[in-house]
Amino acid sequence: MLVLAQKNIQTVNDRYVLRRWRKNVNRRHSNIFFAGGYPHMTEEYKKFQEVEKKFQQCIEIAMGSSEKLEFINERCNEMKDALVNWVPTTSDNVQPSQTTENTQVGGRTPILNPVVTATRTA
Repeated sequence: MLVLAQKNIQTVNDRYVLRRWRKNVNRRHSNIFFAGGYPHMTEEYKKFQEVEKKFQQCIEIAMGSSEKLEFINERCNEMKDALVNWVPTTSDNVQPSQTTENTQVGGRTPILNPVVTATRTA
């Protein structure tokens, strides 16, 4: 690289650049995940990985088409809005708070106690 800069060479033909030197190379082994190597993984993390894998597949299909990427972007925004406005059912794992100190006072939203609020971990 130093020699190229000293000789003021701005471009290099693609045939001189080895494939392994490129940043955009997709290698087969980079997407392999062996769950047996991680027996301590929680069920929640396994579900997260399953959703992430599906999303990555959608992104790979959409790459190269701005229309498809815009479609994915719109659907992600719709999903985010739906999740923000989600009304939990009885089957959801919602843990009620143990104390009443998190009630609204004077119409303002209180600062929640992290010990009382439900966490994502199981």
